[in-house]
Amino acid sequence: MKQMSCFLTSVNLNVHDFLITFNSNRSDNFLKEDFSRYYHSLSILMISQSTIRRHHRITSTFESISDPLPNSKEPLPPNIETQLYSIFDAFDVNNSNMFEILNQLYLIFIQYGHSIHPYITSLQISNLINLLIPQLSSWHDITLQILWSCSFLSDDIFGYFMEADNFIPKMCGILEMNHINPNNNTILLTIQLLNYCISKNNNLTSKFVANMAFEKLRPFCNGPNQFMPLCTDIITNCLILYEFVQTAFPLMVQILETGDSHSIANILYVLSISNGESDPDDIINNYIFKNYLPRMTEFLNGDDTYLQEKVVLMFGSLIESDEEFFDYLHQNGIIEKVVNLLLQNDKELSFSVISFLETLLTFNSSGESTDVVLFSLAKFDFLGFCDQCCFAVRDKIIFFISKMALLSKPGQAASFITPRYLEILLLHFESSDLPEKRQICFNLHCILMQNQMIPEFCQMILSAWMQNDICANFCAELTSNELNTLLLE
Repeated sequence: MKQMSCFLTSVNLNVHDFLITFNSNRSDNFLKEDFSRYYHSLSILMISQSTIRRHHRITSTFESISDPLPNSKEPLPPNIETQLYSIFDAFDVNNSNMFEILNQLYLIFIQYGHSIHPYITSLQISNLINLLIPQLSSWHDITLQILWSCSFLSDDIFGYFMEADNFIPKMCGILEMNHINPNNNTILLTIQLLNYCISKNNNLTSKFVANMAFEKLRPFCNGPNQFMPLCTDIITNCLILYEFVQTAFPLMVQILETGDSHSIANILYVLSISNGESDPDDIINNYIFKNYLPRMTEFLNGDDTYLQEKVVLMFGSLIESDEEFFDYLHQNGIIEKVVNLLLQNDKELSFSVISFLETLLTFNSSGESTDVVLFSLAKFDFLGFCDQCCFAVRDKIIFFISKMALLSKPGQAASFITPRYLEILLLHFESSDLPEKRQICFNLHCILMQNQMIPEFCQMILSAWMQNDICANFCAELTSNELNTLLLE
């Protein structure tokens, strides 16, 4: 058994090899409970819920921004080229005509658009950024508008922004300066530029943290407004780091409590992937448990599928991080509500709901809580849903049902492994690839071993298997005389 435990910790876990190792290590007095425990260990390795969440779909809360510049790629007329270089040479904070010069530059951008790109250098971008100083706030709008226009020229312009080490501090300084009497256009341009930068390179998260960007964004996120979607996008584009969670959390709470449904959904997504290692101080759990669970539960009763999806992801995260959360789920009928989202709602929720249910079983795999979960789930018609869902979702449901059977007490697996289930399973087996076929064989072998004292149940499984030529010719573990003799003694 020690060899078995070591094998389960291997990163290169292979289901077929696991089955062979199990058989080679099994003694005659091997307990069915031991098998469940090892299968549970296997399931934890196979299912990384944080990985599922990190690859989840997330959409921007801000409307797609169209390129405001003319798409011309023709060279600038000689006189305009000369004027452009004269403007660049005149950049100087002490130049009394600087405001007029910036207006001239902006007019050239509006008229010639992308034709300007070959003439823009890192030095000129840096000089523009240097004009953004508190004493010259009257220049900010026009300078920011020019920088915003530059961001549409080419991706290499982003590199020019980053070569100016003071760019992020300058942007944060403008936010701070506008706290009391905000200029909406200045704030909008500033937040757009910050969002542009973090969307290009999330390694800038540390600079946002160092310059207290999230704290300086808070005054502009009081209720749904034009700034909140952009601030939400900035948060969703950041790297999930401990420092990020600590400094951005007050802003995230503000969005949760005052934001629109789409912004709330995206913040819940960020919190779900931040919960755990990135939040050792448990500030996420503490806030959600004390302040936000009732509202999340209300969201499940609504009709916003995107928001419901992120609520389910957050519930899965809470299950992983706090063993007492199961009591809340059970007492408030959350498990049933989530399953109904799968069976009665949009198919977009399928993977999120199944992921949640997998997490529920994985982190409640012993004791009374497992019995409660299985009892709650046994009454739902998952097989009926298989008739209308796609192959990928049906695949998830089939394996989920087999896991419920494995975690149930001997004799209770028949509630899940029914003739109808076997019919669907065998049809699915025919269309599956080789690794999945091995997984199906492995699961059935586990179920048979765990219920070997119930010959009628085992005979039902083996008979269905042997009647299908494709199945009967594939899995020796299920058709061996040794297994049949053991099960039917």
